Amino acid sequence: MGSVVAGVVWLVLVLAPAVGLVLGGLAVNRRASVRRPDGRYVPIGARVVEFHGWQRPQTVLFDYPAPDGSWLRAKRAVGIGALPAGGVGPGTPITVWVDPYNPADVRFDGAGSAPGLLGWVMVAGGVVVGLFGLLIASVILFR
Repeated sequence: MGSVVAGVVWLVLVLAPAVGLVLGGLAVNRRASVRRPDGRYVPIGARVVEFHGWQRPQTVLFDYPAPDGSWLRAKRAVGIGALPAGGVGPGTPITVWVDPYNPADVRFDGAGSAPGLLGWVMVAGGVVVGLFGLLIASVILFR
C-alpha cells in the first residue's frame, strides 16, 4: 500500500510541472504566432544593409519601403530561420512584416523569433519530464 501512495504522489509531483511546461510552451507558441503576420502585418520586400553574424545575437540592418514611398531603416536581432540559408550580405532581398498603421513596427516571422523557439523547448521539456515521471512511477508501483 505504501508503494502505491508513493507512486501516486511521485506521479502528481512530476506530472504537474510537466503539464505546466507543455501548456506554458503552447501559450508562448500561440503568442509568437499572434505576433506572426496573420492579420495586421503585411509582407514587405526589404534589402539588407549590414549583417553581423559574428556577434550574439546576430543582427541585421535593413531598409524597407514605407507606405508613403519613402524608405525606413531598422536593425533587428535575427532568430533561427528568419533569413535565407544561402548567406546574407549587403543587398540581399529579405521579407519583413510591417504594421501598415505603424510602419516603424517591423519584424521577422514569429517562427524564427526567440519566443517561437522557447515555446517548443518548453513543450519538449514538459514531455521529457512527464515521461521521466511516468517511468519512475511505474518502477515504484510495479517493483
